[in-house]
Amino acid sequence: MSSTTLKIESYRAEVGDRPGEALRLLMQFKEAGIGFLAVSCTALPSGTTVLDLVPEYEEAFRRAASRIALATLGPERGFLFQDGDRVGAVADNLAKLATRGIPVVSCHAVTGGGGRWGMLLRVAAADFDRAAEALGF
Repeated sequence: MSSTTLKIESYRAEVGDRPGEALRLLMQFKEAGIGFLAVSCTALPSGTTVLDLVPEYEEAFRRAASRIALATLGPERGFLFQDGDRVGAVADNLAKLATRGIPVVSCHAVTGGGGRWGMLLRVAAADFDRAAEALGF
């Protein structure tokens, strides 16, 4: 199985924490032909839902976000890992950063089934170049 690690840019948006609100937004992107490498939604106690969006094509995403009047924060730079599943895969990559004193801002890892796993990893903007070097870019 092939291993892929990509440098990515993600965007954050907030919507009301009401049933179907994130769906409404994602349907607008679907209708605009915008695909995502990753989407994460988190409801907050404040009554909002935060969406972290990693678009497949950033420029098209930005144009679509503008058309639907979606305010976004970002881009935030990070990494997307896709690989064959193995014990310790997440820990091994986090160790590459920890040994160089690079703190992780966020990390989301999941098995993809069929012997695959994936992870989104973000570091502070000031640490991005050092993190890229530590991860083998």
